Amino acid sequence: MIMPRNTEVRMRITKDQLDRIRMSMQAKGFKTLSGYMRYSCLEYNQYLEAKILENNKLLKEIISIIKQK
Repeated sequence: MIMPRNTEVRMRITKDQLDRIRMSMQAKGFKTLSGYMRYSCLEYNQYLEAKILENNKLLKEIISIIKQK
């Protein structure tokens, strides 16, 4: 069985930002800050990937329309 290797990530945030993160964390049902941060980072990455693919598709359609003219 492969054991996970822990990696520590540090970042600077203001108290207000931490309060906002904690409120969002609790609203989404997370009990730990680390679990919520992992989820948030990965979720945002998937969102960006989807948007890039969507924009790529739209650009291909626009280029196709321009070439037809």
